[in-house]
Amino acid sequence: MPTNHYDLIVLGDEFSGLVAATLCARRGLRVLYAPGPRAATSYQIGPYRLPIEPLPLAGLGGGATRRVLDELHFQHLLKRKLFHPQPPFQLVGPDVRLAIDIDDAVLAREGERELRQAGVLLTAGERAGQVAGLLEPIFALDIAVPPTGFWERREMGRVGGRLLDLADEWQEGLDRDLDRALLSLPAVFATNTDPRDLSPVACARAFAEWRQGLAHLPGGWDALRAIFLDKFASHNGEIRTAEVESFATSWSKVTGVRLAGGEELGAGHVIAAMPVSDMAPLADRKMRRRLAEAEEGVPVGAYRYTLNLVLDEMGVPEGLGSNALMLADPSAPLHGDNALAVFVDQPDTEARVAMTVQAICLAQDAGSLDDALASLRVGVRERLEAVMPFYSEHVRLVHSPHESAPPETAGGASEPVELAHAVAPRPLWRLPRQPLLGVAGLSYQIGMKQFAVASSQILPGLGLEGEMAAGWCAAKLVCEAAGKKKDYLRDEVLTAGRG
Repeated sequence: MPTNHYDLIVLGDEFSGLVAATLCARRGLRVLYAPGPRAATSYQIGPYRLPIEPLPLAGLGGGATRRVLDELHFQHLLKRKLFHPQPPFQLVGPDVRLAIDIDDAVLAREGERELRQAGVLLTAGERAGQVAGLLEPIFALDIAVPPTGFWERREMGRVGGRLLDLADEWQEGLDRDLDRALLSLPAVFATNTDPRDLSPVACARAFAEWRQGLAHLPGGWDALRAIFLDKFASHNGEIRTAEVESFATSWSKVTGVRLAGGEELGAGHVIAAMPVSDMAPLADRKMRRRLAEAEEGVPVGAYRYTLNLVLDEMGVPEGLGSNALMLADPSAPLHGDNALAVFVDQPDTEARVAMTVQAICLAQDAGSLDDALASLRVGVRERLEAVMPFYSEHVRLVHSPHESAPPETAGGASEPVELAHAVAPRPLWRLPRQPLLGVAGLSYQIGMKQFAVASSQILPGLGLEGEMAAGWCAAKLVCEAAGKKKDYLRDEVLTAGRG
């Protein structure tokens, strides 16, 4: 028998689950958030605090993100904390360095200066914005994305058809490999999709959002999670770190969770905020079969690798912006050391600069991922040398949180590393053959009643925006099942009572 009962239990530490838990607590449900042993998002080496994964914030004004931030009253809080570098980002290709700006005149000048074609870049940017804008009415609908019922799928098909056609026209209008590759780079590093599966919709949406502005939140993922956790706690949400042993099920229905030690917690609904592969050990035989079918549709295709460097300020090339996407060969695939994202912090009091470099490592059919990451590290260092000549003469520290190798330091001096072991890199997902809207993966439901998935596998083609959307949609499904009707979600109702 359950020792306690909740309207909702959220298991796992993926960001979509925290969004769903916070929204449901805000709407009056009794919610337990059980993230389990959460992987670190930053770590310390000597005096330096370095990210395991940077958090480039884009698309905060988009419909999917805005409805979450507005309901939780986070807009003004974030505005006070965010720093907006200018230009938003740079595209660096063979003999090309483009500053991508929201101002059309600036973008036209950059195209003329670097590409000798002022109109190509400007037109491509404008068309990308048009494609991205067609997602707005979809997220304005009071339906789950991806849809869960016949009428929702019908409405989605009516609204989404034009989106796919316009996105294809946009990408087909890019005649050169260089243009296609440069305009696809934001999606490579902004989404949770294997770059081999990136759709024109995902590429257009990411480019348009990065062009609108790329914000820096001090503290990165730790700071963003802290904002949501504070709101969750303020609405009497409960957080528990107990180890979950299994889902409690009865007649194709998830009724709660069992903890290590035998305690059972009942729930009106359970949300799993974790990859499908991590749910299988918690499931019974019937549920594992359904999870395996779901996993086959959205498997791991690649990983996002992080390499942190600390340089003397003199080692950073003049004119390199805070956010730069680098391309070696426009005709080659956008993974490995061919495509890099470089995020540069401001110099500290000792004129040293922390730089985070990301690259994509394909999942290995055979062999060791550790070996593949070590090989990628060598390639990344060589590529940086080609783009940033003589930077290695100014390196003070080099370390990847995904490798067990100790940090490289100037003069060979040892520095203590806060991490006890290597941290798994973020998985990037393969998409179904014809993904909904070009960005969707898993469904929220896998055939078990009172159970939903809210993770990066739901809308991998939209990155952080997709995680916000998945959290909102999962919360909507739970609230409707709990009897919270649409009128409960009106702002005047939400701001009454608990405010």
